[in-house]
Amino acid sequence: MEKNITLPHGSWKIHGKIIPDWMPQKEPIQKTYYLPDIEKDYPEPPPPSDKSLQESDSSSELHVKQSSS
Repeated sequence: MEKNITLPHGSWKIHGKIIPDWMPQKEPIQKTYYLPDIEKDYPEPPPPSDKSLQESDSSSELHVKQSSS
């Protein structure tokens, strides 16, 4: 970071690393990343049971009956 001293309200500037010419070059790092196991982290949800389907059907019928009244 650097700030212009001559300006009292000067803004900060961000720039890259300043590496002198006489310094030896560093070897670049090896870029790595992580691939998550989607199958393991996010398993398939279980199929709905017959009982839960019957409950949802009866609640929708009840809702229709109440709306028509």
